[in-house]
Amino acid sequence: MEHAYAELPLAAFSTLASIGAGVFVALALAIPGGLFSSSPEKLKKIDRLTAIPVLLVGVGFIAAMFHLATPLNALNALNGVGRSPLTNEVVVGLAFMVVALAYWVAALTGRLGLGVRKALVSVLAVLAVFFAGFIGLAYAIPTIPTWNTPFAPASMLGYCLLGGSLFGLLILQAADVLKDVASGSFKVLFVALGLLGAAAAVIGTLGLFMVAGGIEAAGHQVAAALPWLVGSIAGLVLSLALAVISVVRVPRLGVVALGCLVVLCSVFVGRLVFYALYITVGV
Repeated sequence: MEHAYAELPLAAFSTLASIGAGVFVALALAIPGGLFSSSPEKLKKIDRLTAIPVLLVGVGFIAAMFHLATPLNALNALNGVGRSPLTNEVVVGLAFMVVALAYWVAALTGRLGLGVRKALVSVLAVLAVFFAGFIGLAYAIPTIPTWNTPFAPASMLGYCLLGGSLFGLLILQAADVLKDVASGSFKVLFVALGLLGAAAAVIGTLGLFMVAGGIEAAGHQVAAALPWLVGSIAGLVLSLALAVISVVRVPRLGVVALGCLVVLCSVFVGRLVFYALYITVGV
């Protein structure tokens, strides 16, 4: 796991940014449930609590800066739009952040009409999915066979959807609107979102591990990462269960908050496993 510890800033970035972005997917699903036509006071609470996903993504970007020898090198990442997976990740991430900040500020100042609000949240949901996918694609490096597979973007998409759904539930519950929208189509869509996210995250993580396991010289790295892998998957399953309980049964803030903590830790450990399985062609 030595290589994983060296990549702690990137592990923090990919964890916080993917989960923070995924919150807007959860909020977009709440629209059919009447969230954005609820009482003005509750809507104001939601807008204030939207600081949570904005801060998660923002802190993630700050953490990524610590991976660089100097923060000014981040400007070099903008060279190569369309041909560099890393540049594509940065551009999509910045686009997401700009729209998210514009949405949040406009919402706090009361300048968002219902139609514009719905449109912006939907755009953010789409950008969030692309952002998470591009984070995974940034590691499509031919000389690193363990990373250069569809499992990398699959796991990132899973983290985005599952983590985002739990933090989305936290916002809805803290704003006292979850019980109002947790019925009908919202309940079905939200459970489906959590299941899809958990499935993608688990399959992506296991797929990465199986690819690494097929490389004979990587036996030591695989063995060292195995306990962490088991812990990450167990946490993902537990967080899914807590999300489903919060939607299907009477929601409780403590249960949702626990789910957020579990998924945050599970995704972070999963990212450490990813970096621990850095295995080059020459191994």
